[in-house]
Amino acid sequence: MRRNEGARNQWLRGEAAPHQPHHMNTKRGALILYYHFFLFRPVKGRRAGES
Repeated sequence: MRRNEGARNQWLRGEAAPHQPHHMNTKRGALILYYHFFLFRPVKGRRAGES
């Protein structure tokens, strides 16, 4: 899972190569991103006291 970190960070910055292969990692990566954003980087004020 570690070798994906560089690509994932690139993807976050919008610098991912357009020719990246589409396999299950695409879906898993998206899920991981969503969980990462919602759990580790909550929007200030919005989700802070909502849970």
